[in-house]
Amino acid sequence: MENLRPLDLSRVVRDRNETILFTSLELKNKPGALMSVLVPLAKLNVNVIGIHSDAVTSEDYIEVSLFLDVRNSRIKSGDLKKVLEEQVRLLDVVKEVKVFDHLPHGLDADLYHFPLKVHERRAVVFTEVVLRDLILGLRNTLEISAAKTILWLQGKEIGKNLVEYYEKYYDAKSVKEKLALFEIYSFSLGWGIVSFESINEERKEAKVRIYNSFECSLFSKSKQPESQLFRGILSGFFSKSFNTEIDAIEEECIAKGDAYCSFTLSPKEQ
Repeated sequence: MENLRPLDLSRVVRDRNETILFTSLELKNKPGALMSVLVPLAKLNVNVIGIHSDAVTSEDYIEVSLFLDVRNSRIKSGDLKKVLEEQVRLLDVVKEVKVFDHLPHGLDADLYHFPLKVHERRAVVFTEVVLRDLILGLRNTLEISAAKTILWLQGKEIGKNLVEYYEKYYDAKSVKEKLALFEIYSFSLGWGIVSFESINEERKEAKVRIYNSFECSLFSKSKQPESQLFRGILSGFFSKSFNTEIDAIEEECIAKGDAYCSFTLSPKEQ
């Protein structure tokens, strides 16, 4: 896919020379507040090598976290908090400054924000290695047919719950609204890039593609489609949205060398 760039969510850096510090600033939520802090840092030759905050907030104050590198600055890392406080004392936009100590083993990390959240719900990030152990481990522990059934059933419940979440949190009423949210969340949470190729609400049918599926990327050189969990998610999502039991059949799959995974969804045969 063109014009896409990976995003590192780890919030951990290697810092053997102890020149990087993780900091947190609580600023007034107003135009120019962050810039008024960054300008003095630039004058001190302190480099901002990482920055994150809540995506959206309506609060009066916003918390902004920075990884600051003082390697080329006259400031020693142990003096950063004092210098920061002195620099921002005259600014009426800063409520609080936190500078966190170096961690052992040459690391610095954000050990301040916990738990992770997506809106009001807790979120947990699993790397590909952990996902592989979860999904392939289940298949290695149980008979493959039983493992596939379990993953599909789990996925189906997830799909139904997603519809309920979109209805409750976003007041999504139409199928199109729910599909748009599904595409956005699949992308933003790293599941894959979902494209709804065709939707027929009257016949309760759909064609769906997903590029770089998190599930099927765990497999390679397979002779058959490998999606069970995501196939179940689609089945549950459309069953809830169409108020009819919907089957999802994977026809193309990256696990067997296709460019994307494609699914056909239609009412379950009685």
